[in-house]
Amino acid sequence: MAFTLRAAKGKNFIDRKELVDEMVKTLSDERQLIGYVLYGQRRIGKSSILKEVKRRLDAKENTVVVYYSQWKKVEGTISEFAQRLSQEIIMEYGPKLGLRYKVSGLARSSITHVKEVLADLNLTVKTRAEIEFMLTFDPRKKTEIDPLTLVENAFNLGENMACETNTRCVLMLDEFPEIMKLKLNGREVGENILKLIRTIHEDQENIILNITGSVKSTLETAALSPTSPFYRQFIVKEVIPLENRYIKKIILDNLKDSKIADDAIDMICKFSAGIPFYAQFIGRELRGKKRIDAKDVNNAVNELLTQEGELIFRREYENLSSKERLIIVDMAINDTSAPSEIGSNIDEDRSTVGTYMDYLEKKAVVRKDGRGKYSLEDPIFKMWIERNFGEWDWMPQI
Repeated sequence: MAFTLRAAKGKNFIDRKELVDEMVKTLSDERQLIGYVLYGQRRIGKSSILKEVKRRLDAKENTVVVYYSQWKKVEGTISEFAQRLSQEIIMEYGPKLGLRYKVSGLARSSITHVKEVLADLNLTVKTRAEIEFMLTFDPRKKTEIDPLTLVENAFNLGENMACETNTRCVLMLDEFPEIMKLKLNGREVGENILKLIRTIHEDQENIILNITGSVKSTLETAALSPTSPFYRQFIVKEVIPLENRYIKKIILDNLKDSKIADDAIDMICKFSAGIPFYAQFIGRELRGKKRIDAKDVNNAVNELLTQEGELIFRREYENLSSKERLIIVDMAINDTSAPSEIGSNIDEDRSTVGTYMDYLEKKAVVRKDGRGKYSLEDPIFKMWIERNFGEWDWMPQI
């Protein structure tokens, strides 16, 4: 095993056995056409679960798994989404089709070369034409083709290739709500594209759609609320933090040559809050040390807050409005949770704070713990705020 800051799979994948077993069983059952919604906070391991399920399903002859992350978008347009998704579908079906070229290379080739390569494949004329078009289409150039038609082409491509190869296409769209941010003529298309995908998908017999989302309120708009296009179309599962025993396993299995003090392991469990990414990061910082104590963990925590903080948390913080920043800084430094209490500290009335709390909840920055009670979603983000805007001397008592 080895520490990884990417989605874990295979021997690096820890826990979630019951959920993964269930998903593999359901998604490989030819009698089932229902997929999954996985939701949970950022860095909790949703992508790792999808990739572990993909790894296991890839061994099944009648199943082709296509994993696509919305984080791959560059321009954030509908056309880009449609082409990139199409390329992922073609790449995964390549072995079934006898395709001996890399899809990324073909996409940069001339139309003549693409035609020559596809001519050798045992496909219907229609499917061959769809593949040719989606490989050679340039989303950066203006075209008279409706971008929404491109999305329909991408989903139909997966359906047709599954039908021609007599397989099930398990389509995994990671961070699905990000689709709502896709742009058409410079404007976000929101629910319109979700309704389109729902309309296309409801008539398909060979694609089993699976989605994830970090922002529950946005995911509700897409799939969980009674008014959402995909309501009751999925098996819904929340991905929760790992138990301490699994965090300990991640650390001990990867630091077998180190002698780790008990209080150091307890600190790692407390700090990581059950979030695999943070446990992996700390473990990576501790590699090579023969003896590891609480001071070493404290140094690793500071390194994480410096590296990860400036790469991720700084950006997340600066993307908030000035009022939202005031609220979360007060919550972190003064450990406040009620709008009335926060409002008193920042000289703002309770109703205004409550309105901004709704905004922050939709952005997955805070979560509602009960009536009139909120907390910061990510405990490490809270520490980063404390470190940058308050007094910082983190060495928890175990």
